[in-house]
Amino acid sequence: MLVFIHCIKISKMKEIKVLSWNIRHGLKEDGEINIYEFVEKTIELQPDIILIQEMDRWCARSNKVDQFYSFKNALGADWDGVWGTRLYMGGTGLYGIATFSRLPIYESANHILADEHKERTIAQESILKIDKDLVSVVNIHMPFDRYHGTYHTEISWSNLFEMSFQDNLILGGDFNATPKSSEIEMIMNECTDLGELPTSTAGRIDYIVSRGNYQPIKHEVVDFWLSDHYPIFTTFAKTI
Repeated sequence: MLVFIHCIKISKMKEIKVLSWNIRHGLKEDGEINIYEFVEKTIELQPDIILIQEMDRWCARSNKVDQFYSFKNALGADWDGVWGTRLYMGGTGLYGIATFSRLPIYESANHILADEHKERTIAQESILKIDKDLVSVVNIHMPFDRYHGTYHTEISWSNLFEMSFQDNLILGGDFNATPKSSEIEMIMNECTDLGELPTSTAGRIDYIVSRGNYQPIKHEVVDFWLSDHYPIFTTFAKTI
């Protein structure tokens, strides 16, 4: 079922399992909108933290379903959830990103990286307390030049690099950039990454990386093709 697994050894373990998935507003490859299949698969994978990109709330194109509520309701009352709007879709419709956590979210913020072409790019930060550590878990969906233009993309990345997150950082999402891009190379200068294989029809553009006390010990690209992205799944452990 898993197309890629990469493991390393560490001395002291406190595992945190993080899932990132661009769900394309619940649009399946056969053209059907069915958010519940995405929810079921997510729960089956048993993550502790979930980073979702391209989620709809009350949009006509996705049958006016509140997809954020669909996830949160299925996960249960013990889970915290944070929403971030990227685009207003007309009427009450919203399009954006969401973070869900089995661990309590101590604090959260949607940091605006760019607000051009009617669509915001945000870094959604959720601060968790894990084993007495404060950890910034940041969910991003970076712009794609073809839709947003070079300026929107460049300013988004520039502002991301200027953000002050916690020393312990888990950063994940749809970066819309390949491993050899200058932006990804800059991130990898600070963060640890175990991924290698393609995550979408555009190649490898989805990542979950970290810096600080929590390092990746296993990375999986899940062979489950519902949207135009595979879900990716990384296990982190405390190393000191």
